[in-house]
Amino acid sequence: MGLGAIVVLALSVWLTYMADRLLDVRHRAPEDLLSFRHRFAQHQSHRLWQIWWGILIVAISSALCLLSVTQLRNGVGLLILCLLYTFSNQHWAERFFPKELCVALIFVGGTIIFIENPPIGLWQDGLALACLCTCNCLLIARKEHAVDHALRIRSLSTLPHLSTGVYLFTGLVGLTISPVVLLPWACLMLLRLGQKYIHGENFRILADCVLLLGPFSSRIL
Repeated sequence: MGLGAIVVLALSVWLTYMADRLLDVRHRAPEDLLSFRHRFAQHQSHRLWQIWWGILIVAISSALCLLSVTQLRNGVGLLILCLLYTFSNQHWAERFFPKELCVALIFVGGTIIFIENPPIGLWQDGLALACLCTCNCLLIARKEHAVDHALRIRSLSTLPHLSTGVYLFTGLVGLTISPVVLLPWACLMLLRLGQKYIHGENFRILADCVLLLGPFSSRIL
């Protein structure tokens, strides 16, 4: 993956995340916004939407200038999936929508779609990463269940027994496919056990940083 693909991917991730956040807080009462990031997004929504449209123009221009035809085609496919996710999450979340699983699949898709001539076995690494990302998303969402409850969002994390089962199942599948998952998954388990002692925002940062242990483990193994 070249520098151009990395730039486009980074901008696309920010655009998807910020659009989802801004749509989450629209028409919400201030007392329903329990997290700082939600309150900030609502308070600065006008300015953030202006920045969002500017970044979108930069991302499209960068994609047209820096990506190959194959990468552009794959990127359009991922864009469609992101749009479907955003639409589905906004319209079905109050009833039920498995956002944790969808985010994990989109994240993994973003890491591999720009790889031209992918090596044999890439799908195994992708599936293992998807399992790990699902655990990561479930862990963060369970930590912030009060935030989702206030926003009337129902996902896998709001069903404790189901989310625990999915967490353990995806973790075991990931470990079976690739030993690289072992170290980050073990760290997520430790965070899960000690989550009540860690502040919410710090917990999110730690849980996301744990994903970086995957590439570190691959170098060791």
